Amino acid sequence: MLHGEEKVMRYKMYKAKKRWLFAGVGFVMMSGALLVGGGTVAHAATTAETTAEAQSGTTTGSTANDDAETPASNTQGQADAQPQSLTDYNAYKDGGYGTATHDYEIAKTGVDAAKQTYQDNKDAYQNKLNDYQTDVNTQAANYQTTDRATQDSLNGEYQQVKTDYDHLNTLKDNTNSKIDEANAAAKQAQDQLDALYNALPDNIKNAGATIEQYNQTTKGKAQQLVTGSTADAYAAAVKAQASGIVNTVNSVTELSSKATAFKVLIPSATDSTGKVTADLYGKTYTDRNGDNQITYEDDVLPVVLADLKADTDKVAQNETDLTGSYAEVVALFSYMKQVADTALPYQSEDGSVGRINSAQANDTSYQLMHNGSPLASGFGSTYATQLLNSIESMRSQMETTVENIYTSTGNSFDEAGFTASFDQNLKDQAILIYQAQTNELLKLANNLLAAFQAADVSGDELWATSPSAGVKTNTLTATLQTAINKAEQQITDGMTALKNLPASDHFLTIAYSTGDAASGFTQTINQIWGDLYHTMDTFGMSMSPLMKFDMANADKDATKDSAGNTVYSPKFIKDHAVVFNAATTLANDITALMQQSSVITNDYETVLNSLLTINGNYDLVKPQVTYMQTIEDTVTAPQAVTLGQANILVHLNYVDDDNGAAPVKNDLQALSGYDGDELTWTAQIPAGYELAKDQTVSGTVTAGNSDSEQTVTIHLVHVWVTTSVDQTYTTNYTLLTSTGQQVKLPGQNTQTITWTVKTDQVNGNWTATPDQSSTQALATPAMIHNTAGTLSFIPDLSTFNGGPIAIQPISGKGQAELDSKLAAQVQTVAYREAKLAPGIQVGTREQVPDTAPSTMPAVPNPGPSDVVTPAGGEATNVPEGGNDTQPADNTSTSTDIGGDTSTTGADRQTGATGQAVSASQAGGQSQAISGGTAIKSRAAGVQINAKSQKDLAAQGQLPQTNETDEKASAALGVLGLSLLMSALGLKKRKRD
Repeated sequence: MLHGEEKVMRYKMYKAKKRWLFAGVGFVMMSGALLVGGGTVAHAATTAETTAEAQSGTTTGSTANDDAETPASNTQGQADAQPQSLTDYNAYKDGGYGTATHDYEIAKTGVDAAKQTYQDNKDAYQNKLNDYQTDVNTQAANYQTTDRATQDSLNGEYQQVKTDYDHLNTLKDNTNSKIDEANAAAKQAQDQLDALYNALPDNIKNAGATIEQYNQTTKGKAQQLVTGSTADAYAAAVKAQASGIVNTVNSVTELSSKATAFKVLIPSATDSTGKVTADLYGKTYTDRNGDNQITYEDDVLPVVLADLKADTDKVAQNETDLTGSYAEVVALFSYMKQVADTALPYQSEDGSVGRINSAQANDTSYQLMHNGSPLASGFGSTYATQLLNSIESMRSQMETTVENIYTSTGNSFDEAGFTASFDQNLKDQAILIYQAQTNELLKLANNLLAAFQAADVSGDELWATSPSAGVKTNTLTATLQTAINKAEQQITDGMTALKNLPASDHFLTIAYSTGDAASGFTQTINQIWGDLYHTMDTFGMSMSPLMKFDMANADKDATKDSAGNTVYSPKFIKDHAVVFNAATTLANDITALMQQSSVITNDYETVLNSLLTINGNYDLVKPQVTYMQTIEDTVTAPQAVTLGQANILVHLNYVDDDNGAAPVKNDLQALSGYDGDELTWTAQIPAGYELAKDQTVSGTVTAGNSDSEQTVTIHLVHVWVTTSVDQTYTTNYTLLTSTGQQVKLPGQNTQTITWTVKTDQVNGNWTATPDQSSTQALATPAMIHNTAGTLSFIPDLSTFNGGPIAIQPISGKGQAELDSKLAAQVQTVAYREAKLAPGIQVGTREQVPDTAPSTMPAVPNPGPSDVVTPAGGEATNVPEGGNDTQPADNTSTSTDIGGDTSTTGADRQTGATGQAVSASQAGGQSQAISGGTAIKSRAAGVQINAKSQKDLAAQGQLPQTNETDEKASAALGVLGLSLLMSALGLKKRKRD
């Protein structure tokens, strides 16, 4: 800091989070810029100039002469006045274009807010989409489900996400519309400005191009200035403080030579290769002795002492290739301060941090007061003065640069305008520096305040009493709080006053040290710093005796090493940790304040670059609108869940109801449908079957929300196919023996029986029922004669080779059996000569009335056909009276071989009685004879028709005899007798 007429600058330094912040007179400088060790070199050619300028307070050549490439003045002179086109250009640039760009910036602010709203909505939408996607992945993979309820649930969620998606796109479209509208308006203004710029004379446009090229180099120039100015400041300070450096180096060398195994530990870090380093006040130190730690005695002081000693020797010889740095001066001050006023930290054998009270504390306090502190303050004062001069000297450099550019292109240079622009820029930078520097001062003070408050509330007895201290340590907190409150008020008032000051070439010096009392600004950085430093520095008068005497005496377990150092016990260190921390914090913050006084700016390079840039009215580079970009990102749209079809496998089990529900077959039908749909299955009826009653050919099942199987039972019955089969029945007539007589035999008779056949199409079972109306009566003569009429012939029962066809239904299985049973039938009726057996008497007609029953062989009824009349005509026996005898009626009596006799009336209803079979029927034949004449017979067994005696038929009685029906055996038993009686009857007629 600059104090009074001596202008002696005092410096304090501190370390915060392994980087050094520099505050105080001038710019705050980063550790990488000002406090870099071993890398600053000042060339020998400028040494003398540097020294002289440092003493006179002017900028050194290394910072002032970096602009050799600045164009020289135009030898042809400069234009007396600006052309009208430039006036028009500047008028529109500052007027209409300025308004348009101002409006554009306002629109940009709205667009930025709209973009932020869009981004916030996008983030919210993305979260919803992610949640929805998670639900889809777990419930409806590939956006498909077979469960309608799941679809409804997910699509409800989808609609919410889709609404947000649509809203997001609306925000995007609206924002882009605003951007397009604003860009269009700005482009219109830009196009007009471009047109005016293009109309400028070439010399003006060339000046603008030259300035543009220059401004592109200012960053590099600022970097060069940082390097040069810091090197010059360090060199000037080393030269000015050479004796102080020598004295301090000697003091520290002596102190460190008395160090024991307990060495001052510095926090360090180990990289991936195992290399141990520590960053101390902006310079990095390495582990020199391989003990995996960084200590002052082993790793820092040997480097610092060597560099500073070498640099003082070089400066004495006017050499400028210096290797040290300001950071090393700070390291010396910090070491002395910690030895004098704190319990030094060290690493114990068990790895914990121990504390020692150095036996050299009193001597170090003396050396600090007489050598260390003066060196730090004097070194920092020279250092800061050099940096301030490098900043304020830029005005003349910049003015020369701009003027050369204008005059070289034939343009006039407005010096007053340039001065006003540069001074305003300097003021703006100074206000920023004031704010940053005072914030750093308050931060240091509040850091110490927190350490003191922790000690207060801990109830530590030594801190509360501090018997050896003149000012008790428990009063320090209140004192510091008062100082902080005062500083805060100073900063508030100072900032207000500083902003009201007019811009000037020395505004930074005013803000930092000199102030402007006439304008009401006295709260300089130096003033605020000095008040805080004085308050905190006096705390050492309380802290030093507490640490040297009270703490050492209170630890009954403390030990002394061979060098006289007090080694505190671990328990004491733990019990009084807040006191040790308060002492260390005070030492560190005093060092930080000392360092802060020599720092100008937190970003020295940026400040220099801003001051180097040509701006305002002297920047003829055509401004260009940077158009806003529309939102082009693509947001993933949500996808709705669709309802997929579920598969249902229907088992159709066919059962045979005609066979006790026996299984027939099993079909599988795969159906697909949506949840809740009715799906139709259709039965495939097996061959030979048909659906049972009430069994439908198709039905429905309900689709569920997943694949499933269902079983349906199909009831079947057998199909019966009805067909008609014709069976022929042929009757042939022949003589049993040849008599040598001519006999006219009946012709062949063929009739057809129609059977109704019903066949089971599953198992082949069938039933056949004859059509009883399909045949007619067969006229078979009971007796025939030779042509001479001398011989009579009757059917021979013993040779009858046919048989009756039953008129009852029949059944069987299979086509073969059916074919066999309904095969064509042939029977033969053989006649033999009628002769009376010995001992048989021939009765008269009266004895054998015409109504006596007669028999004849049964003619089977083959089927529905007309009555066939034999070829020779129907033979009849003519009575002697010459009259033929015809059947009396249409009623017939049939006698079957089985012995049943049936009577069939005109209404075709049949009754039957059972009778015994005579021995004469053993051959299995049946005959029908009525009144000795031929009758018509039907072939469903043996039938005898008689129409005239309906009452007898109804009563089941035989005609002419008034007998009831007998078995066929009775009729056959009297067959021979009947034939004989017939013959006798004929003879009797002839006699009559």
